Amino acid sequence: MDPVHEFDGATLTVPLTDDLLPGAVNDTDIDARIEGLLAATQARRLLLDMAAVRNLRSMGIAALIQVHTACRSRGVPLALCGLDPDVARVFRATALTRVFPVYASADEARAASRWETGSDGG
Repeated sequence: MDPVHEFDGATLTVPLTDDLLPGAVNDTDIDARIEGLLAATQARRLLLDMAAVRNLRSMGIAALIQVHTACRSRGVPLALCGLDPDVARVFRATALTRVFPVYASADEARAASRWETGSDGG
């Protein structure tokens, strides 16, 4: 089953949850499912809304990196939004904020033009 998503004709927004990201007790194929959504919608941008993610394990980070790689190969800019403070600390500690543009909210991310170019960092 594909994750719940929103597509406005340009930006594909996928809200992620702890259950969707791979971890110690679950094994998901979220990266492949998001790649399928990208192909089906022909989205020009991908926004991963992480507001409901409270625990980010190494397998979840690996899945996000795979999504990032798929987006780069398609020329689709990727950004994240809504990071929980604990998850944000993980992103800063692992330098993932240099890989993913990060915004406080989905509205802020959609309004930003900085990630239109596909430039990394944030």
